[in-house]
Amino acid sequence: MKKLASTRYSNAVVWTGFGNPLQDALTIADGKIVSNELTADQVIDCDGRAILPAFIDGHSHPSIVAKSALGPDVTNCKSVAEVVSAVREWLTLNTNAKWAVGGSYDRSMASGGRFLAEWLDDVSMDVAIVLHASDQHTIWANSEAIRQAGIADLDVLPEGVELGADGKPTGMFYEAAAKNLVLRHVPEHSMDDLTRSLQTQLKHLSSLGIVATLDAWGDSSSAKLFDRVQSDVEVRQAVAVSPEDWQRHLGAQTAKFFVDGVLGAQTALVTQGYVAGHSHGSAFWQQSQLEEVLSAFDASGARLHVHAIGDGAVEMVLDALERIGPTVHPAAIAHAELLLDQQIQRIVDLGVYVCAQPLWARVDSLSVGALANLGPDRSKKLYRHRDLLDAGGRLSFGSDWPVSSPDPLLGIYTAIYRREPGSSESLNPEQSITLDEAIRAYTEVAAQQIGLPRTARLEVGDAADFVFLSGNPFENNGATLPSMFVTEMISGGQTVFARH
Repeated sequence: MKKLASTRYSNAVVWTGFGNPLQDALTIADGKIVSNELTADQVIDCDGRAILPAFIDGHSHPSIVAKSALGPDVTNCKSVAEVVSAVREWLTLNTNAKWAVGGSYDRSMASGGRFLAEWLDDVSMDVAIVLHASDQHTIWANSEAIRQAGIADLDVLPEGVELGADGKPTGMFYEAAAKNLVLRHVPEHSMDDLTRSLQTQLKHLSSLGIVATLDAWGDSSSAKLFDRVQSDVEVRQAVAVSPEDWQRHLGAQTAKFFVDGVLGAQTALVTQGYVAGHSHGSAFWQQSQLEEVLSAFDASGARLHVHAIGDGAVEMVLDALERIGPTVHPAAIAHAELLLDQQIQRIVDLGVYVCAQPLWARVDSLSVGALANLGPDRSKKLYRHRDLLDAGGRLSFGSDWPVSSPDPLLGIYTAIYRREPGSSESLNPEQSITLDEAIRAYTEVAAQQIGLPRTARLEVGDAADFVFLSGNPFENNGATLPSMFVTEMISGGQTVFARH
């Protein structure tokens, strides 16, 4: 029998899995991890750098990013003036465009997160302009987009269309029913353009050491799109299910349910009213229908992936799961930003995964709206990662990209320190978790949550899916992670990304 060629990565700091001691070498052969006690055909000196399992992003939106990338990019704009300038520049380069649809603007740039159509009218009164907010639950439209949507001709407007003192739309549309009044008129991009854009986005994930992710807002068009793409990133798709059309999606491998909105827009469902206005947010499902539909998809063998941000929405999901009984696959609650004490134990008892976004657990422009809307006392119940793990919960991590950066190293740093790099202001630092726990949430537990067969560990017999970092985060408890980067990613023993 022919001996398999083997490679040993020596002089390294190797994290093989949660609970294991760090090793100083990793040996692979035929795409698998083998014992370091074997003689290796090739030895590579890693100069003290760290090796981790390749990352799994438990909740992202690469297909949404691919679409947005074909329009104006306002992600890094710091003011409304910069947004206007970026859109104007895009239109200068795309002179035949009838619609300009892009993202993702920071809602904190305007008071109360409210933007006006007239600000975009200064760019063009002829081209319909629509920009997605960074929370992906809000759009900002100009007058031409509102006109083409035919909103003036509607007798009844859905909740979420913001009206001014004159009774006319201001340009802000919150959540699906309101947003779709405008978005359903946006022309489709060509599949060739979308395919090229998605290829670019998946290459970006590879450069961050991400080997797999869940595309958590899929539809029929995104499914066709992924069929056309060749990528080293394994993408599982969660089909978005609504109360109106859920039956046609039965048979999906993973089903995504939006139970509520977001805290920053006061559309997340909370048990105690928001500070301003005393609204409790919105529930997008009736309790009885949510139970019926979750039960139907579970019976079909689908994985249940449920968006629930407010404690009121989490309560609805837990009540539904308790009434359904044991599910075929453990359900996942995405986000679970605001949790009551008793809900944590219920989550553990039901064996539910919480797919959290570690980059939200810090004081920044994304969290400022939630903190203001909840007030200081209830804000102490945000992002309870420590409490969840101490109770025995299943914590996985995802980025919710493009809402947040997909960089797992930034996510791990934030989970440990609960602050932005360079800042001394932490958000609920008592909820910090360890470096080991954060890596596990981005690897092993995320793989389990998505339903991947890979272990996302680096023990003998596991797949050789791992990343090299530019340094060693274990020598300073991850404090230098924001300045580190992935230098190489290996998948199945083959190099799929290398930084030159």
